[in-house]
Amino acid sequence: GQLVWRSPIPEIRGLRGANASRVVAETGDGLIGLDRASGAIVWRKALADLLEAFAMDERTILCARRGTALTPRHRPCLVWLDVLTGTELAQTQLETADKEEWQLGPLYQAGGKWWVLGG
Repeated sequence: GQLVWRSPIPEIRGLRGANASRVVAETGDGLIGLDRASGAIVWRKALADLLEAFAMDERTILCARRGTALTPRHRPCLVWLDVLTGTELAQTQLETADKEEWQLGPLYQAGGKWWVLGG
């Protein structure tokens, strides 16, 4: 491979996904969307307490985070974002047992359903 672009962004913790138009990375306080062609930051989305669960296609990002003070007992939430703009499209709190430190693992899609391991 060859270097396409370089974008020094010190707050990046890791790569979360990429498609034809965006590269999405995790920062200390959420996600950022980079233009795939130039490496320019196109959007920033504050999402505290992100969990491992993450999926991305050409239009949508599905990620998970721990609930905030607005949700009882920190139950995990699924959040859908527009991949081009970072705009939140929807959010839902999972119906789970009460637990302080939920973990939600990789997301997989099979048979028209989403699958995730949690504990």
